Amino acid sequence: MKRKIKLYCLSDFHLNNLLYSRLYTELEETFLKKLKKNIKNIDGIMILGDFFDEKISVDSQAAYIAIKIITEMVEILDGKPLRILKGTKTHDFNQNNIFRFLEKKNLKVINVVEEEELFPDYNVLYMPEEYPENWKEYYANFLDIDNKNESFMYDTIFMHGMVDFAAHISLVLESEKFIKSAVVFPSKVLLDTAPVTVAGHIHQAYKYKKRIFYCGSFSRFAYGEEGPKGYGILDYNLDTSEFNFERVKNIYAPNYDTIKLSEIYEEKKSIDENILEIEEYIEGRNLRLKIDLSPNEKLQSDLSVIREYFSSNKNFKLDRTNLFNLKDEEDNKNEDEEKFDYVKDKSLNLEDIICKFIAVQQPNVKLTKEEILNIITKTIV
Repeated sequence: MKRKIKLYCLSDFHLNNLLYSRLYTELEETFLKKLKKNIKNIDGIMILGDFFDEKISVDSQAAYIAIKIITEMVEILDGKPLRILKGTKTHDFNQNNIFRFLEKKNLKVINVVEEEELFPDYNVLYMPEEYPENWKEYYANFLDIDNKNESFMYDTIFMHGMVDFAAHISLVLESEKFIKSAVVFPSKVLLDTAPVTVAGHIHQAYKYKKRIFYCGSFSRFAYGEEGPKGYGILDYNLDTSEFNFERVKNIYAPNYDTIKLSEIYEEKKSIDENILEIEEYIEGRNLRLKIDLSPNEKLQSDLSVIREYFSSNKNFKLDRTNLFNLKDEEDNKNEDEEKFDYVKDKSLNLEDIICKFIAVQQPNVKLTKEEILNIITKTIV
């Protein structure tokens, strides 16, 4: 008989003082009900960092919901393991420790790197987000940094943090926070250390070489995160080390739509007609309106009215970033444009451009041109 492990993997809840009620409803419908129904076939749960989004008061409703979520998971698991990894320090802080009263029921909060034989013959490495000065020295006993081992050190790595192939994501997504002192792990090291790695931190679901998986955030919190949300299920065969990672969609995650002003605004219409058009479009969704029209007197007047009219509507955002950059674009080149002039240099190849971009935007990320070329030529899904 083949021995198999099935673990539910979640990350990046980002529970805060505003979204706790919505998050619980989504979790109950998408995850808890399925957990109860299939508990006989489930061996445990991994929460891979950023359960919290910010510091919350212990006497707040958000804290009550946080404890309610974890307590319900523990009760459903009924002695099966629940592991909670510490995420980004500016999100989780040390708040996961409030769940330690449940340790006797096989819950464990992971604040520093450690290993565990989670089940007989199933050895895992936990890597919460940490900030060592010398990561190679700090992880020397846990990672196969120089590929010295003939066999894998662990069956699975569970982590929260950045891996080199996904380092560019924090530059693109509004919701991502990259701590400059955080380690950017070489994917090769993870691949040499374990057959499969499951990670939290990046809000988009990613996989690399079919062996490193980002769960993606459980829900949607910001614009630019149009991809599916939810959680993952890891099936691991103890006899063959074969595995499968399946994603389950959170269909209740709210939409954050971004559209261009030109798609919804008509200058020939009155301001009342344009506002009505926006109101009809915004119903039941979050809408960011990006200005892509050249400014004139009527447009600027209408935009001022639109901005004031929707000022108390939390589901609407008017992105005025391009409003003045669109005017006299060629004659009024700003500093940012000059800083990225090299992008237009036809003598540079793609890896040269990316290397320069990283050097300006994320000086802590150290990647050679060869490493960048290797990353961009691989298929990332």
